[in-house]
Amino acid sequence: MAPEQVLVTARDHPLWHDLRDEADHLSMARSSVLSRLLDLVFIDAMRRWVAEGDAQGWMRAVLDPMVGAALHLFHEKPEHPWTLQEIADRVGVNRSSLSRRFQLFVGEPPMMYLRQWRLTRAATLLAEGASVTSAATASGFGDPFAFSGAFHERYGVSPGRYRDAGASVGSA
Repeated sequence: MAPEQVLVTARDHPLWHDLRDEADHLSMARSSVLSRLLDLVFIDAMRRWVAEGDAQGWMRAVLDPMVGAALHLFHEKPEHPWTLQEIADRVGVNRSSLSRRFQLFVGEPPMMYLRQWRLTRAATLLAEGASVTSAATASGFGDPFAFSGAFHERYGVSPGRYRDAGASVGSA
């Protein structure tokens, strides 16, 4: 079931009644209340969608116990010198099972995902004005030369130029 269908089938939910009532009456803070109610309707629809097992892609990866745990580790501590063995040990599976499942849900191997996540994090830090060295270190790149090469390969510019240009160049 697609998320649009969840919204349609959820129209009997009490939130829809509140939403209609609020939309029909002029009242103080009406737009704020409508905005919050729409947020709740969306969250409810997403919960139903996931609960019915129809979630795909990223949502399914995050909800998977094995892949979700690995993603959590990557995002919690991207600066850690992760190895595939350490991640598998922490998640409680063998390396090949983790790699296979990660590839299935995320679309790329765990270590490739980690590298891309680290580069994305570094780009964010550079855009916020961090030095190249601190962005590299905080993102898990121990070697500044390897970081510069990987960053240039991904964004088409050096990390320093990216930072100095206010991240307006190389936004790939």
